[in-house]
Amino acid sequence: MKFFREYNYLPLFIGLYMIYLLSDYSKNQTFNWVDNALQALFITAFYIFFTWAFSSDKSKKSK
Repeated sequence: MKFFREYNYLPLFIGLYMIYLLSDYSKNQTFNWVDNALQALFITAFYIFFTWAFSSDKSKKSK
């Protein structure tokens, strides 16, 4: 199960990127490659941070 947890960020990024590209093309008839990549990267980094922050697997320092 740990294998899938480590690599689920790439499909999330690709899925978000495709959604942003298609919605941007339907609105403006243009692809904003960098804008959409940065938006998808930000959402993916936000997801990675919050899954790390609220996971119970992180190591804790013991005194």
